[in-house]
Amino acid sequence: MKRIKDIYESFLNNFTSVEVFFMRIAPVAENEDKVIEKERIEYREYILKEIFGEDFENRNKTEKLEIKLTKEEVERIIHKIKQSPKIPAKNYGTLTKGAFIMLNNYFEFLFSDLLTYNFKKNTTTIDSKKLNISFDDLKKYNSIEEAYEDLIYKEVESLLIEMNFEELKTYFSEKLKINLETEIINWNLITEIRERRNIIIHNNSLVNNKYISRSKNPFNFNLNDEVKIEKEYFLNALSEIKLAGVLLCLNCWGNWDKNDTTNAIKEIVDISFNNLKNSNHVFVEKICSYTEKRIKAKNDEEDDIIYKIKFNQCIALKRLNKLEELNLILSTIKTGALTPLYKIAHLTLNNRHFEAVELVEKAIVADDLTIEKYEDWPIFNEIRNDKKLHKKVLETFEKINLNETFIKNNSQKEKK
Repeated sequence: MKRIKDIYESFLNNFTSVEVFFMRIAPVAENEDKVIEKERIEYREYILKEIFGEDFENRNKTEKLEIKLTKEEVERIIHKIKQSPKIPAKNYGTLTKGAFIMLNNYFEFLFSDLLTYNFKKNTTTIDSKKLNISFDDLKKYNSIEEAYEDLIYKEVESLLIEMNFEELKTYFSEKLKINLETEIINWNLITEIRERRNIIIHNNSLVNNKYISRSKNPFNFNLNDEVKIEKEYFLNALSEIKLAGVLLCLNCWGNWDKNDTTNAIKEIVDISFNNLKNSNHVFVEKICSYTEKRIKAKNDEEDDIIYKIKFNQCIALKRLNKLEELNLILSTIKTGALTPLYKIAHLTLNNRHFEAVELVEKAIVADDLTIEKYEDWPIFNEIRNDKKLHKKVLETFEKINLNETFIKNNSQKEKK
């Protein structure tokens, strides 16, 4: 049976694939549209030159040109017009709408996977149902377990068909007791995203009354306006749905797999770190604030993990220039108990970079700070961007490596 961890990873992998596809292919599609449009303009210019000749080349662009054409010339020009490029410059729009639909589909898949997992783990929902099944249908299954699993899939499918999105959210919050984190997730935006998806699929991308009433029309569209998926909107939609999906998974994880919560917290470290590297600071701030609000360490390992999340949150706050919130969190951290690496982080967040660099050698020894980690961790951005400080850090790594090589060589000589 799939674990929540598997569902979570599948959801993130799906979203990453759509994001990578969009970021890599969208610019190509946009350029192709420009090429197509340029060819269309050039062909129109060519036809006009055919009609007006030198008068077209030398014309004043505000001047009207008049010319008399024979019937044969008109027919020849019409023939040329019919040969003009037929491919519309709509590659970008088609691609972005397709990627947008996939985002919505993957979000639906997540709800389906979570419901299926819950029904398999908590069998009371299915066990209490009265079902009519014929012997012919029963003979199709190789075992009771196979029949049971198929019934679960059918029940999930039935729920997803019967419920609209708002009802599905209510089912999770009231029936399954899963917190929807309404203070963190912008569910109004997600509702608009869902309704925009519906009109793209079912109404040729044209705004209708259903969209206006259900979404509250936050973008002030008029009836029959065509909705488009611009880059900024797409990335905002992706970020908000990803946030909702991640928090939904984490809350289900905490409720349904209570013995595996440490791994859930580790996932928060990973996703916050990776999004820091991609400069998704708003997302990081929200996912880390969720941790601060919802998760309490149950052991030393979890306490250490939460410390990492807290520092990732601080980095995001600093990048977002939310200095008051940053200083409030930093003031709660007892620096005396921190390892050298965390002390470096604390100093850097307080803009005490020179003092931070002085601790690099200790961090290399005590915290296994490597050159790869130094180059990778966003907390070192300011130090890496300062030539003098960066040089000093590199010299420290070089000195440590030379010492280790010297010790290793001496040890080998003594053995001989």
